Amino acid sequence: MIFEPPSKEVYIGQEDFFQIRLIDRIGVKDIELLPAEWPNAEVFMLNKSSGQAVFEGVSYNINTLYFSLVPKSVGKMSFPSFCLIVSAPTLVSDRDLPNSVKVVSKGKLKACSPPFSLVVKSLPSYSRPLFAASEVKLFDGIVPKVSSVQEGTPVKRSVLLAAKGTLPAFLPDFQIGEIKNSRIYNGKTERSLPSSETGMSAALRQTVVFVPRQAGELILPEIKVPWLNTRTGQIETAIVPAYKLTVLPAPQTKAEEKEAPISPVQKDIRPSGLKLERLFSAVAFIFALLCLVSLRFLKRHLKQKKLIKAVEDACLKNDFEQITPAVLKWASAAFPDRFFHNLSDVRRLFQGRCDDFVKCLEEFEMFLYGTGRFAKHIPFAAESLSRDFSEAFLKAVQVKFEKKTKQTAKLPGLYPDGNG
Repeated sequence: MIFEPPSKEVYIGQEDFFQIRLIDRIGVKDIELLPAEWPNAEVFMLNKSSGQAVFEGVSYNINTLYFSLVPKSVGKMSFPSFCLIVSAPTLVSDRDLPNSVKVVSKGKLKACSPPFSLVVKSLPSYSRPLFAASEVKLFDGIVPKVSSVQEGTPVKRSVLLAAKGTLPAFLPDFQIGEIKNSRIYNGKTERSLPSSETGMSAALRQTVVFVPRQAGELILPEIKVPWLNTRTGQIETAIVPAYKLTVLPAPQTKAEEKEAPISPVQKDIRPSGLKLERLFSAVAFIFALLCLVSLRFLKRHLKQKKLIKAVEDACLKNDFEQITPAVLKWASAAFPDRFFHNLSDVRRLFQGRCDDFVKCLEEFEMFLYGTGRFAKHIPFAAESLSRDFSEAFLKAVQVKFEKKTKQTAKLPGLYPDGNG
């Protein structure tokens, strides 16, 4: 076995590579990677290749396994041996093998690499959040792609950030400030990890809708995303230029409203008994209204308790497929005036209000955005994550929010086909 370790120093979130080569003359096959626990790092097997080579007139079989590693925390990291199980002829014994390879059962060999370590560095200080990558591209699409729109016409802008050599969790959300004379609706934010045999390829897609409120100009702002180029060590900036549209006045509609004649004030000459009857009717109406409000409040309270318990049950069962929809259902019910398309929306809501919950959401997103290939082999890490998530979630439930004095109207039919 020949082991080629990763670099000795990398940045947090930076992808690095290592490989294992098995060289033999006995014809090993059915190579399998033994499960192992790699804390604070994502490790993926990218692909493998096989071939032959001749050394000193002797033909050897060469099987090479290629791996990718992305550290998720800063500091020194130590990794245990990477072990493989291979099938081999049954007549092979330990005395025929090197020290790194042992016979574990009939026809099965275990080959282990030496342990290794690396140092994970923090990203340089910068005015805006950085992430490490080997290549970054930034695109945008605007619908409708025209030079002018009428007042009140929604303009949808989708921005795609594609980065090689990192995980989706490290890609920052796009920062879009207020725009004069325009309403802004944050749409979907989607993170993905497209499969690749050459390395990580993370993607972040975010949609924003702009609605001009008066005639004039609508300028979709320039978007800048700074990043650290791991090939050159330099900080670079990916840019999407600003886009200007002319806003035309909305068409005027002529509607004549007829004023109802104002009747003169007449003196109330109804008997006092009729007034008393109306007083009792008003009291009964108010009482019924209070009962209705109380019933509605009780139903909402019971629904909230049910949704909170659903999140707790999912965490207790380590059911990661149910935790996300359970949290989104709770957030949508608790904050009906907000949109929650994914956990990033929930995290932004609690930013600065419940740091424990925000941290757990970030760790949970990192866990979900991996391919999950090795997640089943780390049950203890999963159990710890779900336990911490449950505790932080219960803290977040107790956070009090100030009620908004005015709610922003939703745009009907903004996403009729369900796509951002």
